[in-house]
Amino acid sequence: MNTASKHQGGIVGTLFRLGPLALVTLCINAYGSPTPQEDTGSSEGEPSAGSSITREEAELTDVRLLAEARGWSVSDTQMFAAKQETFRQAASLVRDRFPDDFSSAINLEGPASRPLVYFKGTAPLDAVSLLAAHCGNDFVEIVEDVGLNEAEWEKLQDSIVQAMVGSGYEDFGVGFDSERSIEVHYPSTADRPLLPSDSLWQPGRDLPALAEGRVVLVPVDGPLSTQESNGGVHGGGEGRDFFGDLECTIGWCVETSGGTRGVVTAGHCSNAMTYRNPFDDVQYSMTTVLQHEGSDGDFQWHTTTGPEWPNWWADENFSLRTMGGLKNTWFRNDSTCVYGRATNQRICTQIYRTNVTSGVHGTQVLVDSHVTTTGDSGAGWSEGFQAHGVHSGWSNWNGIDRSRYSRASRVNNALGVDICVSP
Repeated sequence: MNTASKHQGGIVGTLFRLGPLALVTLCINAYGSPTPQEDTGSSEGEPSAGSSITREEAELTDVRLLAEARGWSVSDTQMFAAKQETFRQAASLVRDRFPDDFSSAINLEGPASRPLVYFKGTAPLDAVSLLAAHCGNDFVEIVEDVGLNEAEWEKLQDSIVQAMVGSGYEDFGVGFDSERSIEVHYPSTADRPLLPSDSLWQPGRDLPALAEGRVVLVPVDGPLSTQESNGGVHGGGEGRDFFGDLECTIGWCVETSGGTRGVVTAGHCSNAMTYRNPFDDVQYSMTTVLQHEGSDGDFQWHTTTGPEWPNWWADENFSLRTMGGLKNTWFRNDSTCVYGRATNQRICTQIYRTNVTSGVHGTQVLVDSHVTTTGDSGAGWSEGFQAHGVHSGWSNWNGIDRSRYSRASRVNNALGVDICVSP
């Protein structure tokens, strides 16, 4: 094994050549805790419908839930959360400043693990310096010579999705593993999909070369995926069907550019639901405005006969959290939490795949395991006061059922409305 040292502004890294890949282990400066943000508290003078909690309380609750789910101590999980946030910010800067070179990134998997950043070829020294500026007692691992940048991976994934749809597949999954492969999941009872590297595959002349050695076929026994619906207004309420049964969970308050408010839920849910406030059993009529089941995810929005507020019930104790913003950066192993009315408990876990297509639903996120149930569709995925997504269902991925949601940041693309954020 050949080794060499890199020196840049006093930063020293050791380069290990491992066949077609190169791994650089860098010392990174002490991870700091995320900058505290001012607590927004209750918003807009809405009537009490539960107990409003502060941002600090919300973040600590999610840390404790993740610690419980993973078997970690609370103190280790707090440090883990701070490291994750610091790395997320640094990796996002590298992605933005070096789009031709950046391939992907994987956040810390656990308190003692290291994050990774993948590059198409040799990592630019300025990118190495940027990552090293966040340096201390931990390490970030840089993987070089992956062969594709992020845009090229997305192009390859989109083309495979088009090929699957064009070949008549309906129940399938396509997603990038954030390392060096596009995974194509298909029913074991169906014919083997034609890959971009196959001679008969035509959609893009440059794609066969891109796909060579980078596409993995995964036949799956049984169903690949399913949606999880049953046939004052706050997020986390109930969408009831004609018979009064729980069909879906209501996600977030949304608003048009003209100020008309409503609520968002999963696009596959019924468009003839009634909103039930589970705190005081008040019900409001809902009118469907627009539905999207496609490349941006699985969404629909409704107006209601009640006032819609920019907050949501985040757990079974009717703890109200005020909407502080949307998650816009996505890395594997990021923490994420959900509260659905059917499960009726807040559950925290980690992201497994950041961008998958499941049948007709694109740009979705998979988590580590299946933590939701029928009736949770439409529920808000979040962390602290930040919206992550709208629950859709589950998919079998690499032999394990995993909950799946649409990105909250795609609501505007899909529906032309914005998630209500408290001023």
